[in-house]
Amino acid sequence: MTTSMSDTSINASAIPRYLIQNEFSTGLVSPNSTIYYYLPVSPSMGEISIFLNKSWVSGYKNGDLALSMSINNHSELGIAKWVLPTINKSLGYSSNKFPTQPEFISICAYTFSQVCLNNVSCNVIIGVHNLDTKLVSRFRLIAITDRI
Repeated sequence: MTTSMSDTSINASAIPRYLIQNEFSTGLVSPNSTIYYYLPVSPSMGEISIFLNKSWVSGYKNGDLALSMSINNHSELGIAKWVLPTINKSLGYSSNKFPTQPEFISICAYTFSQVCLNNVSCNVIIGVHNLDTKLVSRFRLIAITDRI
């Protein structure tokens, strides 16, 4: 089953997962695949830093990962209307081409005030992309916010 999301179609099993702010989420991504997460935000939100740790236990060979993000300012319209970030189309993208080095995206408060405006149903969509064609890649992801 495939769900159409604007100009991006994804498998129903890849529907964005809820990311709890200030808590690590671990996962794995199949070769040439993407896993999505979402984090609800508001126009008054402070800065958010998204950190992707690509290293794993000693002896395990990880493929390279990239990190992307977009902000949806009408999440109340439902997941079918959300715009998912891709490697080629996103508001923020990080790929240093080193499978053992982390990726990082920072979103400032001004961006939220401009994109979310008066909308209370705004969310950040985060994409974790496996750039490797053969290796499954494991990761730890966290969105650090000013809110607790």
